[in-house]
Amino acid sequence: MNIQHVLDDMVELARALGYVVRREKGSFKGGACVLHNQKIILLNKHVPAETLSITMARILALHDLDGLVMKPAIRSAIKREEQWAMDSKSSA
Repeated sequence: MNIQHVLDDMVELARALGYVVRREKGSFKGGACVLHNQKIILLNKHVPAETLSITMARILALHDLDGLVMKPAIRSAIKREEQWAMDSKSSA
């Protein structure tokens, strides 16, 4: 599956979870925040899609996605980042 398609599917999944996803220019990679009770994900337009898909997967991994239908490549990327986060916590 093309990395841009993976990223686009992750953006749609985030929107289904109530996030507003914005692509902006700036000196940041991307991330999530809550501003005035609105969940927002900011993605830098100039960061490669591979990096943005990792950012999106890490954000989505924070949610219970078991009941949601998604493509296997999306679920795999999210599970991989979820495992990375658990491994990082255990080694800290």
